[in-house]
Amino acid sequence: MKKFVIALLLSVSSLSSNAAYVENLEIERVQVTPSGGFLLFLNQEVHANCVTSGKDVVYVYPNQGNVTGEGIKSLLSIALVGFTSNKKVALHFDENSNECWVQYITLDK
Repeated sequence: MKKFVIALLLSVSSLSSNAAYVENLEIERVQVTPSGGFLLFLNQEVHANCVTSGKDVVYVYPNQGNVTGEGIKSLLSIALVGFTSNKKVALHFDENSNECWVQYITLDK
């Protein structure tokens, strides 16, 4: 049992080491893709590793960054609310991928 708990803690800590968090972002454009994902074009650079479409673009796709098929719907909903209401958002994403796969979107007041 002790080995299992230690292995679990190590796997969780390795997951969190790939995550970055950036606040105070504005969504300037939302691009939906035919594969069920979407891209967020932001008002500022998010991370130097986010270079696939530009340093101010992040990807949100099902089955990437622990996002499920159901989760993608919620993330798109929050992104669209932030976009249409001009609210600031915060993103939690995988900084070790060129796509910077988003895991969480927080809508700020």
